[in-house]
Amino acid sequence: RVLDAAKRNNQTGHFLWVGSDSWGSKISPVIGQERVAEGAITILPKRASVDAFDRYFRSRSLSNNRRNVWFAEFWEENFNCRLGMHGKRPGVLKKCTGETQH
Repeated sequence: RVLDAAKRNNQTGHFLWVGSDSWGSKISPVIGQERVAEGAITILPKRASVDAFDRYFRSRSLSNNRRNVWFAEFWEENFNCRLGMHGKRPGVLKKCTGETQH
């Protein structure tokens, strides 16, 4: 939307754009705005999988990850379920079983 606003206001070439990793890996943020975005600097951090972390993360469950205060919310979001009456997803009726795997 920012690029579109610059285009509508005839500001092509007026700004120096610094884009996030989304700009560096996808064309969709600039489709139709190519002239406005011309010369932009985009940042794409190097990404790599860490096998040991992936194994650790996949081993986490509701029963063995109580100290992470955000894990229950992640679990509800990831498995589209609700953890009891105080769950963070009020519109979801499916109860989380804790048995679901990643």
